[in-house]
Amino acid sequence: MKLRGILCAGLVAVGAIGTVGCSNARYIQKDANGGVIAMSADNSWNRKKAGELMKEHVGAGYQIVEEKEVITGQVTTNHSDTQNELGVNSAIPILPANKQVTTTTTSTKDVTEWQITYRRGGLPAAVEQPVQQTSGKK
Repeated sequence: MKLRGILCAGLVAVGAIGTVGCSNARYIQKDANGGVIAMSADNSWNRKKAGELMKEHVGAGYQIVEEKEVITGQVTTNHSDTQNELGVNSAIPILPANKQVTTTTTSTKDVTEWQITYRRGGLPAAVEQPVQQTSGKK
């Protein structure tokens, strides 16, 4: 494993403590004039990498057309907590009884990513074809 991979794994573990993270930007769509880049979060690390990818693909004059957060899935977490409680043993009253009480909590959370749609600089937002009118005469 490369040192960068080890460092990123360590920083992800630290992520619960602070907002430290590794650059995470990738192409999810590309064509000759632009594309879409996805990032795990909208932060300076990822934006720097996204800028590098856009520049590499269409040149320094790229234009950002749209940015948005997109839901890519869901994560469901189940948590069970079991407590032991002492009670009265009905069969043998001089011995305590052990009663277990389990509480289960389930939560579902959306998984999202930040997407940037970009295009080569200098292109119009929408290329419209002129409408040719034809007359009935030849």
